[in-house]
Amino acid sequence: MEKGADPNDVNGDGETALKLAVKKEFSEVAKCLAPVTNVACSTIAEVYAHPDVVAAAVLDAIQKDVGFNTFAALGPSPVTIIEDQSRTAECLLISDEWANEMLRQRMQFPWLTFRKKVLGFSNKAVQGFTIDAQGLPVCPEVLKAVAQPGAGDAALGHPVTKAIVEAAWEGIQWAYMADFAVAIAFVTLLTMATFDLHFGHTPAQWVIGLLAVIAAKAILEESQQNAMTIWDACLAAKNTMLRKYDITPAVAIAVSPLAACPIATKDKLLRLLRDLGILLWCGIPSLINVVVFQNGMDWMRIVFDTLGLCILAASELGERDRCVLAIWVVFRWLRVLNFLRGFPMFGPRMLPIFKAAKDTFNFFVVLVFFLVAFTHAYFVLGIRDDPPHAFVSAVFTVMRLGLFADFDLFHLEGTDVVFEEQGGTWEPRDPEPTTMYFVVMVYFCSVSLVGSVLLMNLLVGVLSSNYDRWEERSDGLFTQERARIIVMYDSRVWLRAWALCKRRRSVPWVTLPSQMQHHRGTLIFAMRKGEEADQLFSVRSFVASQLHVRQEETRKDLANLEAKFDAKFGSLEDKLDKLLSVQVKSAGRA
Repeated sequence: MEKGADPNDVNGDGETALKLAVKKEFSEVAKCLAPVTNVACSTIAEVYAHPDVVAAAVLDAIQKDVGFNTFAALGPSPVTIIEDQSRTAECLLISDEWANEMLRQRMQFPWLTFRKKVLGFSNKAVQGFTIDAQGLPVCPEVLKAVAQPGAGDAALGHPVTKAIVEAAWEGIQWAYMADFAVAIAFVTLLTMATFDLHFGHTPAQWVIGLLAVIAAKAILEESQQNAMTIWDACLAAKNTMLRKYDITPAVAIAVSPLAACPIATKDKLLRLLRDLGILLWCGIPSLINVVVFQNGMDWMRIVFDTLGLCILAASELGERDRCVLAIWVVFRWLRVLNFLRGFPMFGPRMLPIFKAAKDTFNFFVVLVFFLVAFTHAYFVLGIRDDPPHAFVSAVFTVMRLGLFADFDLFHLEGTDVVFEEQGGTWEPRDPEPTTMYFVVMVYFCSVSLVGSVLLMNLLVGVLSSNYDRWEERSDGLFTQERARIIVMYDSRVWLRAWALCKRRRSVPWVTLPSQMQHHRGTLIFAMRKGEEADQLFSVRSFVASQLHVRQEETRKDLANLEAKFDAKFGSLEDKLDKLLSVQVKSAGRA
């Protein structure tokens, strides 16, 4: 606080001199911080597209320059300055020393040291308000880069990456927990409804109504998320195509033309047709990729949600209805299991299992071809023609022999056991071997040996190897999975609307400029320490300087090696010359 300033003096706007001083100083700092935000966001996002060595070096540079205490002290929480509603009046009446001491006691980390070294705030700027660790979000560009499959293990496991993801996770964890509770409520209501149907009762209407509401919410969220993903893919393809054909940004971006230079109607129509062509050309493949490959299981669950709700509303169970309900309940229980991947207790242990199973897909293809081949062979042999579906019988025969190593006398001898009465007792009759008997024996031994012995043991070995490989990367997988969850929740309209309404209802008296208030950003407004506290921290210039220094060091090392080599080679030449001269002299004497 400036000398002579009375904290109780209030101007015509109802603000104290302390608040005005803080506003003035913080606004000047914020003006300096705003330009670096977008640059730093894009720079850190580009890190995850590079190899592990480069990404780790850049993240180490960021961590070293900002200071690890920043991440350790703030933990997973970003920083926002807000008014201390409960202590404002008291803070305005007490001395500066007591205010600083109270601030030190309330915060669990050396905030004043962090403030001076990183943000450069003076002592005046921390009196009268506290630091709340729940407000400023993280750049979405960085989170999207972390969520990409191409991010390296070293970058994902870096403390800087973990700090960024944890900071953003606190912004959506309440929504994630709410969805998890909704999923548990859904399976609970579904269990109640299926129990009623199984015992011949009609499910309660309120149960069906709640299930319908939750299913409708899932449909809307999935549709909106897929639409945004397809739209982003189309825009990216459009920009790529425009860069490929060297179309200027003025043509590529829809901008308002100057009044003196209106765009002709024909040009507008051609531009519209071009955009529609790009949208159709890129949108249809993106639609197939997003709906079928990326979110196919989610849409199958939505389809069975609709069919299952129709069955519950009809309150009638036929054979087909029971089959639909059986598939529906499996999808819904797996939905609850899927939510566990975001929790630290389950995520690092579940994700390696999913990754190992995915990597074993090629082996499953080989196994399926083996099963199909021998199933077709058993179907052609027609060993068992008593069931109405001979192909289904052949499928189960091969699965019992090849996968489960289970068989009976029929599979061994090619016929069912036949009993006949002898002396008042029924005894099995041993059939006479035929040509089919020897063929069945060959197929029985082949399927049992190749399937149950060879392929099953190989499957266990491949799964174990893949699981061990992914288990070593479990921390990075968990960080990346959380980033994907954050990006998914960030695209939901109702969450954005809630955040906007919440921000409008409780606007703090000290706010950052609009450039810093975009949905999710922290860790980006770092400033150099010491004498360069007024200079903005640029990752690109820092990395470029480090690379230049390394290049110079490498050149010096090469020059030193060359000098050493020349020195050694020169001494070797001298020795050879001496030996040669000695030999010549000895030969002349001889």
